[in-house]
Amino acid sequence: LKVLLIILLCMFNSLLMSSSLRTGSIEIFNGMDTVRHKLINLWNFSGAPTGYWAAKEDFDTSSPLDGEADETQVELRHTQFADATSYRAQIGSGIKDIYQRSSYKQREDLIEHINFLIILTELRVGLS
Repeated sequence: LKVLLIILLCMFNSLLMSSSLRTGSIEIFNGMDTVRHKLINLWNFSGAPTGYWAAKEDFDTSSPLDGEADETQVELRHTQFADATSYRAQIGSGIKDIYQRSSYKQREDLIEHINFLIILTELRVGLS
């Protein structure tokens, strides 16, 4: 049995609101127009459904450590990937920090410090 596991991690230099770390998109009225902001999404190019969800963990990264969280790491978890299928992940402008600021549109300093870690691992599980 061949299992494809891809770990998608994104570290933000600020704390994020848990309620904004969901899938799909959100429409926000800015006073003049309604703007659609993407949230966290994962899809494949074959058209088959892909199960996925987001998990987060907050970290104390100050020096010296003070026991208070400073940064958020988001992990995009998913069901088993198909062997010969291409996938695309998205972390969009609808996610917000704990001050309810959009991470891309209003916080350009935040997007510059996003680090993506993508690890592709092929696990072979056999019966012994």
